[in-house]
Order: sequence, then structure tokens, then C-alpha cells
Amino acid sequence: MYGTRRAATLWEETYSRSMLQLGLIQGIASPCFFNYSTHDLQLVVHGDDFTVLGCDADLDGFQKTIQSEF
Repeated sequence: MYGTRRAATLWEETYSRSMLQLGLIQGIASPCFFNYSTHDLQLVVHGDDFTVLGCDADLDGFQKTIQSEF
């Protein structure tokens, strides 16, 4: 299990860098929380699960953008 610690760290760095490039703002208290104020989206990442809260149009746009990234 010790060999997998680096993989989790690299994944966190990868998705964090991508979210910041997309214009999301990372949370201060929790680096797993992101806010996208221009599109009124809130995002929480746990492992490889992305939970996003927002209206349908903004969610659809975010899905297309994130699919092109990953």
C-alpha cells in the first residue's frame, strides 16, 4: 500500500491544476472543494469522484469541458 500514496498525490495535483486552469477557485479550508463563481458551480472531489452542484446548463458545459480535459 505504501507505493500507492504517491499515485494519490499525483492525482490530486493533476485535477487541482486542471480545475485552476479552467477558472475554478480552490477552497482554503479544504483543497478538495472548488467554486466556479462565473457559472455558479460548486465542486467537491473525493478520490476520483467529482460531485458538482449547479443548474443544468452550467453542469452540461462543465461536463463537456472536463471530458475534453480527462
